Amino acid sequence: MEMTKARRHRTHPPGWLRFGKALRGANSLIIVLLVGGVLVVVNALAGYREVRWDLSENRRFTLAPQTVGLLQQLTQDVTVYAFVQKGSEDERKAAELLDTYRTHSPHFSPRVIDPDQHPAQAKEFGISQYGTVVVTTASGRQARGTAVTESEVTRALLRALREQGQAIYFLEGHGEHELTDSLKPGYSQLRATIEQEGFLPKSLRILSGEAIPADAAVVVIAGPKVPLQPAEVAAITRYLDRGGRVALLADPGSTTGLEPLLADWGLSLGPGVVVDRGARTFGGSFTLPLVSIYTTHEIVRELRLPTLFAEARPVLVDNTNQTYAGMALAQTTSQSWGELNVGAAPPEYEEGREAHGPFPLAVAAYPRKMLEDIKGSPRLVVVGDSDFLSNVYFNFSGNRDLFLNMLNWLVQGLDAFSIRPQEANVSPIILSEQQANLLLAVPVIALPLLITITGWGIWRYRRTRV
Repeated sequence: MEMTKARRHRTHPPGWLRFGKALRGANSLIIVLLVGGVLVVVNALAGYREVRWDLSENRRFTLAPQTVGLLQQLTQDVTVYAFVQKGSEDERKAAELLDTYRTHSPHFSPRVIDPDQHPAQAKEFGISQYGTVVVTTASGRQARGTAVTESEVTRALLRALREQGQAIYFLEGHGEHELTDSLKPGYSQLRATIEQEGFLPKSLRILSGEAIPADAAVVVIAGPKVPLQPAEVAAITRYLDRGGRVALLADPGSTTGLEPLLADWGLSLGPGVVVDRGARTFGGSFTLPLVSIYTTHEIVRELRLPTLFAEARPVLVDNTNQTYAGMALAQTTSQSWGELNVGAAPPEYEEGREAHGPFPLAVAAYPRKMLEDIKGSPRLVVVGDSDFLSNVYFNFSGNRDLFLNMLNWLVQGLDAFSIRPQEANVSPIILSEQQANLLLAVPVIALPLLITITGWGIWRYRRTRV
């Protein structure tokens, strides 16, 4: 009988004990509901206003103040398209960068697109290379950048938002290609494209040595058929000395009058017409080299399509020049030479008389000691052909992209502000043997042991109370 009462006592705890368990259960439920409610509120607030913390050493994941200010001033919707290869590291970086832009303005809409999977959109924007950025505005303006970086995206955004773009002056008065000419030799398609890119093309005459206008971002000298006058050369020299940017497109056999200026920059225009048996178009002329050999310069680094030059001449670089550095952009194969008998059919290489390739056909030059203020540093691009931008060849393969990349490189740093890319600093942690042992003991041994002992103590305490 006493044993039965003892069992009944253990099976049916007194009322106060059951009430205590119910109270603890209610407390646990209330805590769970409160924590859940707090999480819901925090999630809602996070969705309403996104907050980020950049804990990197040099704040490399934080946009520059100039970019943030530009985004906060947006009054119209803009869409930024980044054309990158799907699944690549560039896709991840582009998505992260553009998403950071998006957090600073509700008017900013990012799109990361693989041009291979979306050929219609790639064709719409004329995309032929990975890494291209296109900015479109609600007002219909458009601009592009040559890389998915903060500096390129912000510059393209600024050009698209400008009511009046940067002025690109095309020199006239020497038989150059005309911007208004819609016939085969004309540059009307080039004019329409650079206007669409947010630039303002203008004509320029300085026959009497007039100063180049202060608003000139770039001066283009496209295929002069007669030499420039000494006063014009002096005006261009003064323009470069004050940080100007010039693109010279010189055809074979022509004398530009700028040869002494080019020599000062360590450049020269080679004789003859380039013949490249290793890069001849199928069924095309021997003097139409299809160039697909590009260097690592940022102008051509991401260019994938070949460029077709129409009767080009070599552009030679003197690497011993102590003031300026020239870097080839596009060059011929080892099967090329400079043909001096232009009318020869078929052309044949004459050893000892004609120079043998490979030759650079396009060169970018800049001061070896770049000024701290990039706006004051001159830049020069020289191409051994001007017809590759004519209406006949402009939209062929990579011709259009090559010149737009040149133009974007030439205008770098001429905006009201410039953005320097953040570098990823590598800061290794060097530990002593004692510090390494401590790092092993605390998180690997001490903390797990402390958690285990605490849990066992709580379990033991609750068991003894029951």
